[in-house]
Amino acid sequence: MKRILLAALGGCAVAAFLLLTGAPADAKCSRVTATGVGLGEMMAKDMAKMNLDAGIADKKMKGKGKVVYKCTGPLLGECKATQRAC
Repeated sequence: MKRILLAALGGCAVAAFLLLTGAPADAKCSRVTATGVGLGEMMAKDMAKMNLDAGIADKKMKGKGKVVYKCTGPLLGECKATQRAC
């Protein structure tokens, strides 16, 4: 019984070690957010996208995946653009 318990604990320790160190490329990725303000939603989205691209370039990273926008205000729009960058 003691041998089975030690084998199970050893297996869990190895699995935890592999989970923590198995993906070093993902550890260098982060989610970057930028804000843009403009007259109307389209202009605010464009400003947010330009600020997001500049922020990602400043960090010497490259954007991966789709850009997600969250906008408020119909006339004077404010948008937040979020994208994963590595």
